Amino acid sequence: MSTTVVPSSSRFPLPFGLTGFGLAFLALVAGGAALSFYWAGDALAFNTSAFANVAQVFAPLLLVATFVERAVEVILTPMRGARADMLQAELDQASADPARQADAARLASDMLNYKLHTRQQAFLLSSALGVAAALCGVRGMSALLQDPKAVTPAFRLLDVFLTGVVIGGGADGIHKIVNAILSYVDLMTRNAKAS
Repeated sequence: MSTTVVPSSSRFPLPFGLTGFGLAFLALVAGGAALSFYWAGDALAFNTSAFANVAQVFAPLLLVATFVERAVEVILTPMRGARADMLQAELDQASADPARQADAARLASDMLNYKLHTRQQAFLLSSALGVAAALCGVRGMSALLQDPKAVTPAFRLLDVFLTGVVIGGGADGIHKIVNAILSYVDLMTRNAKAS
């Protein structure tokens, strides 16, 4: 009679079937609610001309995201490129030899894991550089407000974090945001003309 050991998804059992992500999300919501009592401000007044000129508002973010993408590539290529090239060469050799198919499968798995780890490092580095740029004053949400200086510390913190992550996501992500906003403005303009 054999026994099967079921691996646990976490080290500590969590109540109500929560995952680690679910617990972190609940902590974030509870922390945000608690902080809102101290940092809550008035409703924000948005600058309507910013929405009409959304491409100009987001152009600096697009430019900074492009710089960040290139910087991450320049930083990570010397650190990770040589090992990736060696793994690829080993995989090519093993794939060409029918007797080494087990090695080829293992090397393909190793290559995939290496690429995934490189992507994680690239995201963390680009997000850190994006947050640094946002701390230096490159901010996305503040550009949409009538008076960017009259905001709460909580808004500034959120603006820095979200702008940093958006910049870290790359120029393509910012392009998608701009297209979504332009589509919305176009739809609202057509609806206003139709009324």
